[in-house]
Amino acid sequence: METQLANAADALKQVKATKTTVDNATNARKDIFTPIRKLCTRIVNALAGCDVDEGVVENAKTINGKLQGKKASKDETPETPATPDTPVPKKISASQQSFDNLVDHFDKLVELLKQQSNYIPNEVELQTSSLIALSGNFTTANDAVVDAITEWSNAMIERDRRLYAAKTGIIDTVADVKDYVKSVYNATSREYKQLSSIQFKHSN
Repeated sequence: METQLANAADALKQVKATKTTVDNATNARKDIFTPIRKLCTRIVNALAGCDVDEGVVENAKTINGKLQGKKASKDETPETPATPDTPVPKKISASQQSFDNLVDHFDKLVELLKQQSNYIPNEVELQTSSLIALSGNFTTANDAVVDAITEWSNAMIERDRRLYAAKTGIIDTVADVKDYVKSVYNATSREYKQLSSIQFKHSN
């Protein structure tokens, strides 16, 4: 039982630690993605000011529209990307505002720029080399959240196994101990009453 308790305590600590990692990674991702909309609008404007085919500009506008979350009706355009705390409403689910999709849209826009030899903006942050590096940062930040959530999920599975697994979990072990003490001392004994007053329940 002491080993069970130690293992369960370790599992609980791991859940807390991995949840902290999730929170930190989520906050870092939110920070790095914050300027993406304004940046992409600037990119499209810069592209329009270069000597490129109008069809290329229209393609860039289409990609930017998806990234901005625009749909057919203007009143369904979200103000911010989806996050665990502020999910995109179902009515605009087609706006493709998950972080995975934001990364994908940005990569497509950068790929479009890479193919335009006339896209040579003066602003360093709008230059293709800078955007390629930023694309890598977006991917890294998003992957960090995905990896952190996976670790957290695994930690919760292990916690539940230690606490609730049939026969081997703490909850069933406590029930067995209560039954044993009851059989030895009887249901009205002080020893059994001390144990029976301690409640352990399975999670819902």
